[in-house]
Amino acid sequence: MLRDELVGLSDYAWQRLIDRLGGLTDEEYLWEPVPDCWTVRPGPDVTWTWDFAWPEPQPQPITTIAWRLTHITVGTVGRSMDDRFRPWIGLAPRSDRPHRDVPSTAELALEVVKATMTERHEDLMEVTDAHLWAKIGPVGGPYADSTRVAWVLHVIDEVIHHGAEIALLRDLYLRAGELNSQ
Repeated sequence: MLRDELVGLSDYAWQRLIDRLGGLTDEEYLWEPVPDCWTVRPGPDVTWTWDFAWPEPQPQPITTIAWRLTHITVGTVGRSMDDRFRPWIGLAPRSDRPHRDVPSTAELALEVVKATMTERHEDLMEVTDAHLWAKIGPVGGPYADSTRVAWVLHVIDEVIHHGAEIALLRDLYLRAGELNSQ
């Protein structure tokens, strides 16, 4: 079944990211490898916020590990990922899922990544292959004529490519002292 293949790929991508985040420190989570990175930071109240603009500036800013994890787990400014993912695959939002704030620490970010993995698994298990091949519909705005399977693949691709970028940033962070001493 298509659904089972998507669940397997999604679970694999999320678990690979979780494994790669082992030992992530707060300093590394917020590390800015170049000036003017997009990141997460304390907001005007007690919650944290993340740098965001639409359309994105050109060239696109370099982003921190914190920003990338927020992007794939919390969602766009003012909306949770659950508010978008479920309706775009034809499911009603779930009121039992908590609203997610931008994680301020590496530990909180890892908790959010794990919760998101579980939620995407649950969401995909609710749909059928026929359901996935249907069009997103009006809720998708300019993507209304795309299939739900295309949306799921896009979300998985976001996890894969941002996960790879996070892995590279972790490697660079570990070697930053060596690079600066040369």
